[in-house]
Amino acid sequence: ILIFPIQVSFGQNQTDSQIKEWSSIGASLMQEGKYFDAIEYFDKILEVEPTDSIALGNKGAALTQLNKYEEALLIYDKALQIDPTNINILNNKAATLFDLGKIDESLQTLDTILEIEPNNVNVLILKGKVLSETKRYSEAFSIFKKALELDPTNEDAKKQSYFAINHIRLIPITNSKYLGHVVLQLRNSQGTLVSVFVSDALGYLPHEITDAPNAKLLNITKGEIKFDKVLFHYENNKPLFDNLNITIHP
Repeated sequence: ILIFPIQVSFGQNQTDSQIKEWSSIGASLMQEGKYFDAIEYFDKILEVEPTDSIALGNKGAALTQLNKYEEALLIYDKALQIDPTNINILNNKAATLFDLGKIDESLQTLDTILEIEPNNVNVLILKGKVLSETKRYSEAFSIFKKALELDPTNEDAKKQSYFAINHIRLIPITNSKYLGHVVLQLRNSQGTLVSVFVSDALGYLPHEITDAPNAKLLNITKGEIKFDKVLFHYENNKPLFDNLNITIHP
């Protein structure tokens, strides 16, 4: 089960000493799991300063922890109108949307964070986990791969990438969107058939590039792949291929 980390903001950026104190008390109560008590302090702030984005964001976080998801979303949206690039609020909104089963909206919110901080490894991993949780393993693996490029020693990213790729490889041909089999004919330079390789029991990896909605099928009337007089050998060894010719028709 995927559990989003709910982020709480302390009052470092609040200038009024009373508001800053209430904010810090509320955030501390949040950490103790006393969400109703915390909301009382955030409401005190909002009575004085209704547009305080920190108080709004923290109140939304408390509501999320109390499973009052719809109320929390209203608060987050109000806070984001004031501070649209607040990472903590965006993270908590994504968590709330996920808990409501609004997966695409949750992913869109995580993408908003990544537009602000493209190299945020924790958010990349979180996005990958959402994709894995919804069995979109190929997309998830691509996200975990990017996270590991940024932080090659991240154990969570490694663990999640192994999980995703293993599930991709377990897709059987009967469940694959792209069914088919491979026939490879090898002929020598004289055109004599040397061997034939046939595979009709392969599991195919899902394509990361998919058709646009209502896309028309390609009308392919000609084309081929042709290897002409191929010579290949390792250094100081006899050739593995010498004058190899292969023609693959569509």
